[in-house]
Amino acid sequence: MYTACKKLEAAGCTDFGLLLLAGEETGSWGAKAFAKTDFRAPFLIVGEPTENKMVSASKGTKSYDLTFRGKAFHSGYPQYGESAIDHFNEFYNKLKAKDFGEDPELGETTWNVGLLHSDNPQNILSPELTCRLYFRTTFVSDQDVQDWMGSCHSERSEESPTLIVKPRGGDCPARYVTLPGFESAPVAFGSDAPHLSNFGHKIICGPGTIRVAHRPDEHILVQDLETAVEQYIRMYHALVSVL
Repeated sequence: MYTACKKLEAAGCTDFGLLLLAGEETGSWGAKAFAKTDFRAPFLIVGEPTENKMVSASKGTKSYDLTFRGKAFHSGYPQYGESAIDHFNEFYNKLKAKDFGEDPELGETTWNVGLLHSDNPQNILSPELTCRLYFRTTFVSDQDVQDWMGSCHSERSEESPTLIVKPRGGDCPARYVTLPGFESAPVAFGSDAPHLSNFGHKIICGPGTIRVAHRPDEHILVQDLETAVEQYIRMYHALVSVL
């Protein structure tokens, strides 16, 4: 993007800028902060790794902190205690069996468990297990996921619940601008785009592939970078022509 901006500048083009944001992987903190400013513009291009295809639509995200409560007891006598791990397993199996429907555009709803933690000794039943549950929602399932998670309730009394659910927020599935002459496809990952309300229309397109993201062999091809530079310049001219 920087190279494309420099080439546009050298060609005498104006009325564009380069926005650098931090924290996309940990809550889009930079995007949320920028959205509070007075800056406004008609178009935004977000450079996610999309194999240089424009994103037609992307899944939403919903995040929850879960706390499972048990009763600690010597593991030789489990009948006198209650393992929080058992409560987690019951919830996990119930979630795996839940059908959130098939979206014709974005496919299935997916989810992942992270930050799983229970520090009980090996000979003591777990009194508490915590984790984070992260959904990738579709146009079909976004509200259903929220309703289902809101209905999850304790098997014990409210004073001593076996499960506590705390929503962390997220964003909704969305459609994005695509331009004639560019390949496009839906994606299942999120970006800063939903949080950048300063812009009237948004495009998501960039070099690299999500298939190697967050892996030891994460990489990007020089050829894809060169293609991206050319595409960003073409996008600029296409957008300027409609203003």
